[in-house]
Amino acid sequence: MAPPTLSLFGVLHADRPAKVRAELADFADDADALFIEQPETEITLRTFGRVALRTPTFFLGMLLQIVAFEPLYALLHREYDEAEAIAVRRVAADRDLPVHEVDDHPALYMSRAGPRWILANWLALAAFAYAFGTALAALVGVLAVAVGATVLTQWLDRRLWVVAAIPATVGPFAFAATNGLFSIYPITAVLIFVGASAGLLTEYRNGHMVDRVSVISEREEYERACLVTGKAHLAGLLDLAADADLSISRMHVSRWLRTSDDVTENPDSESFGGRSPVGWFTTAFGLTRPDPKRETETDVFGQRMVAAILDLAFAAVSGVVGSFVFAVGVVLVLGESASVPALVVGMVVSPLLYFLVWEASLGRTPGKWLLGLVVVSEDGSPASFSSVLARNLLRPLDFAPFYVLGFLSMLATDRAQRVGDMAAGTVVVSAE
Repeated sequence: MAPPTLSLFGVLHADRPAKVRAELADFADDADALFIEQPETEITLRTFGRVALRTPTFFLGMLLQIVAFEPLYALLHREYDEAEAIAVRRVAADRDLPVHEVDDHPALYMSRAGPRWILANWLALAAFAYAFGTALAALVGVLAVAVGATVLTQWLDRRLWVVAAIPATVGPFAFAATNGLFSIYPITAVLIFVGASAGLLTEYRNGHMVDRVSVISEREEYERACLVTGKAHLAGLLDLAADADLSISRMHVSRWLRTSDDVTENPDSESFGGRSPVGWFTTAFGLTRPDPKRETETDVFGQRMVAAILDLAFAAVSGVVGSFVFAVGVVLVLGESASVPALVVGMVVSPLLYFLVWEASLGRTPGKWLLGLVVVSEDGSPASFSSVLARNLLRPLDFAPFYVLGFLSMLATDRAQRVGDMAAGTVVVSAE
């Protein structure tokens, strides 16, 4: 029997279920079965208890995720479940298709965590307790109240939960803030730890899913399977599918809240980031390095101005987020007395990293992406990392005052180059 062909359907967990259902029904119209990134074993209260005892810091992160997603699920889904899970159930019922849950969910994995995970979690919790003290205790109390209230309302009545989800999750945090108990530091620290933990588990989960799809498809003799998963898993699944003797026939990356019928036939790993550190991100959001339109640098003057304004706003946001992330690390090492200098350093460095990471990986920042622009070398080839670094290190010079020097430089040069572009040998052109 020939290896089964697999189609990948990627979606954000919080979306409009009716939209996802319509897209999935069209995309998987020839599928023999639907596979989904859902726990292959039921997650019970006992499971949560084991997670809390073995990996308490990860457990706090799970509670934060519940609190963060509750309002979105109430507004968009009217039930506490991922958009793709709702869509899969309805499409399967309409077409009488079998559904297989194939994910070794992080809660399941952590409930049987080994010594290294247990030690890392308890050490992290001890460090956070030492650094943040009462703020961490307040966070634990707020999460207990918020999650307890939402679980209780779900158990009593789904319609009651829809009404109560937002006040039940936002209310305890508002109360803590008004009484001086709220602090962003322990929240940021927990999220960093949990994000790193989830990242370490991603490749394992991707491998587990493709193995399960392969085994079940062979056992049930499916010829055409469709795996529905979070968009962040797509790049890894593409990379691992060949090892599981699965042929990826096509892929759909759903857009948030907007209908999309974009389908990539015979997708390959390299085109969607492969094993690169940002592969999951670029695949999830459909971001690729575009081909440049040569000799259009003097035609995009207005677009560059608008893109610069947008990027300044985005960089400011990254500065705020980055400063808190950096401050958390410094506070853990040096104590709260170093928090103010750490915030200042993070606020300065993060905007530079915003421009550097985006332009080095994709050739354009979000502002340039929205305006259809790309940074390239003067000969039209992708800009090297050293070139991107040079143009961004000189950005403060162009910015003084308020981008006036950069603006005058663009007017005076034949290829609309600011000072940083001339030093780096780069130009900004329209993207194909």
